[in-house]
Amino acid sequence: MGQVKKPLKKRIRNVVSYVFSLFLALIFFLLFASIALRFGLFNDKATLARINESGYYNNVQEELYKNIKTITDEAKLPESVMSDVISLKRVYVNGKNYISNVLEGKEAKADTSKVEEELQKNIDEYLSKTDIKSSDLETVNPGTSQLVYQAAKEYKRMLEFPFVKYIKEYEEAFYHVIKWCIPVCVVLLVLIYIMLFRIHRDKHRIARYSAFGMLGATWMMLM
Repeated sequence: MGQVKKPLKKRIRNVVSYVFSLFLALIFFLLFASIALRFGLFNDKATLARINESGYYNNVQEELYKNIKTITDEAKLPESVMSDVISLKRVYVNGKNYISNVLEGKEAKADTSKVEEELQKNIDEYLSKTDIKSSDLETVNPGTSQLVYQAAKEYKRMLEFPFVKYIKEYEEAFYHVIKWCIPVCVVLLVLIYIMLFRIHRDKHRIARYSAFGMLGATWMMLM
């Protein structure tokens, strides 16, 4: 009778151990996924790098240039007044600073001072070379100060990328989950290994079931 019970107990131990291996796979998967997201998708440097690679700044600069050109065209001002005002370098630097500040939780605001200063300077230089006076311009359009204000407002609107705030919100929600997810996973791992040590005295068997769990987690990560 004892010879019958012994193989049965062994089979039960093996079944329980394989179930534990499945739990190990799930827990390892959660840990690996959390680490990958923390240092990948929700990493500030990685986010900035992805934006750079996407050519986003180029698209913003082109669209911004067209929009501000429309404003100057309505005032019957030549395109030359926009010379070097809406450059790709300026859009990149100001845009990157804004995104970095949002991701770091700092106060974020697009700097329009240089744009206003240089656009006003270019307009004044153009007017000084023509018969049109700044006061005359005030009577036929909103005026240079209002024009510069509109251009700066558009610059600010285009550079304060709204999607960055959404990324920050998702990031904060993810960190909130991580705060309890990782400790819980660690506790579960400890409990499972304690159970495996109680079931098996042979360390090689425990290592085998642990390897099954790691392989399972790796397979899920690659799916």
